[in-house]
Amino acid sequence: MRFHDTVGASVGPDIDNLTAIDFRDSSASMNLPIPLFTGDKFIEFDSDYGTEGLVYIQQPQALPMTILGIYPRLETESV
Repeated sequence: MRFHDTVGASVGPDIDNLTAIDFRDSSASMNLPIPLFTGDKFIEFDSDYGTEGLVYIQQPQALPMTILGIYPRLETESV
């Protein structure tokens, strides 16, 4: 996913299985607010087999979130 000036977001295959995206770098000072992030985040999650292929994105906090693009990568397996 490509974000612009974003802090805080959750993503997953459905509303009941969302994973929070980490926007704080481990080297960042804990006594400062998380800076706005612009760039790409690579998020991986398992989804069910089906034809819809939904991606849910949620901002559960009152923080800015702008999504510039979603670039899915599909892994398939032949039998």
